[in-house]
Amino acid sequence: MSVVNIRQIIDWAIDIEGISKEHIAVMVLSLGGFISAIAMGIDKHIKAGVLLVTGGNSEKIVQMSRANAFRKRYKRSKAEYNEIQHCYAQYLIEVAEKGLEMSFLRLNYHPLSS
Repeated sequence: MSVVNIRQIIDWAIDIEGISKEHIAVMVLSLGGFISAIAMGIDKHIKAGVLLVTGGNSEKIVQMSRANAFRKRYKRSKAEYNEIQHCYAQYLIEVAEKGLEMSFLRLNYHPLSS
């Protein structure tokens, strides 16, 4: 998903009878929160947004960043990174199976916080 995709969907949707141009909102999960926040800033059709668990896989974003400044400050070992990736994958499976309501209970859980 990209900002361009969101704007294309909005352009398509506002031409559909019964959809009000004045009541366009986005509801997104994970990395879509980053992208939708940008789209909300540039597309005046978007009047509201619900950004859930925004940030996506921030550990992976930092680890894989091309910006050396991010990687130099990244203090996790490869084993810690792998454990976080495993927990993140399990969390996404749980959200898919149980829905967000039940999975919100785990939001404060972090494998390295004990």
